[in-house]
Amino acid sequence: MISGSQFIDLAGKLAVRPAEAEQRTAISRAYYGACHLAKAYIEGLGIEVKVTMHDLDRWLSVNDNPEVKRAGQKLSDQHSHRIRADYKIDEELARHSADPVRLVQMCVESAREIESLLRECSREEIKQQVQASIRRFLTSDPKLARSYRNSAN
Repeated sequence: MISGSQFIDLAGKLAVRPAEAEQRTAISRAYYGACHLAKAYIEGLGIEVKVTMHDLDRWLSVNDNPEVKRAGQKLSDQHSHRIRADYKIDEELARHSADPVRLVQMCVESAREIESLLRECSREEIKQQVQASIRRFLTSDPKLARSYRNSAN
């Protein structure tokens, strides 16, 4: 079995390689590694994720806890880079930067920061705060609430 952290480690190895395909793959692996870590964190709160990985950033970003909120915002940024890396292959990888290697390294660093932020939020009192915030978010939109199931209840 592979972990989100292992995807991020692989992204780090690919990030320093000069080939564009490897750089694009590094961005994708960094994003999905961070997604798997976010999903595991959420499920560790007793909430079963029943939607795509791409929705995780949305509700992390509206969380009351500043570290979780920051992780969600970073995950959203990662998603934008992953879309460009995987689908916009006819565009320059680093559209707004002259250095694609730096962009790839930034994506890997961001994924590692997401990992660190979520690890910092694993203390029980923080997990309770985050869980309460998620419940408020889920109950604010009945359609969204059907997409998730709180397995703690």
